[in-house]
Amino acid sequence: MMENYFGNVAVICGLVFLIMGFILYKWPPRTINWLYGYRTGSSMKSQERWVFAQKYSALQMIRSGGALLGMGLVMALFGADIPLITAAGTVGLLISAGYLLITTERAIKKRFDN
Repeated sequence: MMENYFGNVAVICGLVFLIMGFILYKWPPRTINWLYGYRTGSSMKSQERWVFAQKYSALQMIRSGGALLGMGLVMALFGADIPLITAAGTVGLLISAGYLLITTERAIKKRFDN
């Protein structure tokens, strides 16, 4: 049963998303850069967009991380087999990344493309 926790893609990625989301929310990159932060064409058009995108995407990352972590723990607790946990975790990770990108881009467009 313990190997279900430590080999669980959803738990590991969920923890990483939660930790990185918290770090990026608390200490976002202050200026537009090509090294770290939420870096897309729309977020890098202006400093105002950049600041907004950093905070918004960090919150979305925290939400995604919580969902991934919860999914992984539930699957492990109910004794799902490793291949199922791995497949579900991988699909969950892809959905979470898509959610993060889509919701942040929509929020940027809604706020700044008026």
